[in-house]
Amino acid sequence: MWISSRSVVISEDNYSQLVSEVDSALTELSYNWPELLRFGSVISSVNRLMAAVIQEVDLESALMSLSKLGFSVARLPSTGGFLSRKNVTLLIGVQEGREEAAVKALKNSCKQRVEFVSSPLRGAGFPMPAPTQVTVGGATVFVFEVESYDEF
Repeated sequence: MWISSRSVVISEDNYSQLVSEVDSALTELSYNWPELLRFGSVISSVNRLMAAVIQEVDLESALMSLSKLGFSVARLPSTGGFLSRKNVTLLIGVQEGREEAAVKALKNSCKQRVEFVSSPLRGAGFPMPAPTQVTVGGATVFVFEVESYDEF
């Protein structure tokens, strides 16, 4: 184990909050989507499938927000077509009437940010990149009604 020679002091309030969050994460019983499929009675109440495409940077925050609300989540790696950045597609099992809570959790945890990309400078006699401001992040969410599922 590596120990830093630099000590850090945090307030008692921050320490208590960290301890509480770690304890909660360790004791919380949560299942991901494939595990829920094994329990027929649990999955029968899930009748919506939400697919949310988010940036990888927002993954931990989104998973924490969704799991605190009791949503089961499976994640699939994906790549954005516009900037070729790493994204994650989350598959979220949702009960009817709880879609808004899941969207709100994603909205609070997946922030938009400004980045710069290179684009060719118009009118230059030779290729010269110019920085162009682009807003990235947030979430793209699709909700599908689940009529049935089959297990083979």
